[in-house]
Amino acid sequence: MRIALALGDAGGVGPELAAKLLAHDDMKALDVIVVGDARVLEMGARHAGVTLDLPRIGADQVGPDMAPGHVLLDLENCAVDGMTLGQSSAHAGAASLQNFGCVLQLAGAGIADAAMFTPFNKHSMRAGAAQLCRRDRLHRRGAERRSQRARVQRPGGGLERPA
Repeated sequence: MRIALALGDAGGVGPELAAKLLAHDDMKALDVIVVGDARVLEMGARHAGVTLDLPRIGADQVGPDMAPGHVLLDLENCAVDGMTLGQSSAHAGAASLQNFGCVLQLAGAGIADAAMFTPFNKHSMRAGAAQLCRRDRLHRRGAERRSQRARVQRPGGGLERPA
């Protein structure tokens, strides 16, 4: 059984709980894809007083034929510098949402048999969702503008892409 584990809110207990869980003897025999930022998991391990040595992988290395054991899919999406524990932040909320979305994709694609997550902060997630939506809107607008520039008017009145 392969489990996909999303790191929850970096400003809360999620990283510490994830580190304790991964270090527990009952978890060592399981295949686990930890999804989140390596810096957040390292911070959690320090707070939990455990040592983790998870190989880091990129999205291109994720698949049904992965080697067994624990791995960290490092999304590099949540710097811990300047983060205050116990305080909500849009940055941590956006990372939590990305982590959770990735875990659901892994389970939906059949790469993971189960999806788990450590605690989220609803306030951070709401602020993070707004941040992600703004970023997505800006990205979509830029893509639409590029697409419009790539089209030229045909003599008959229709649109065509330049050769």
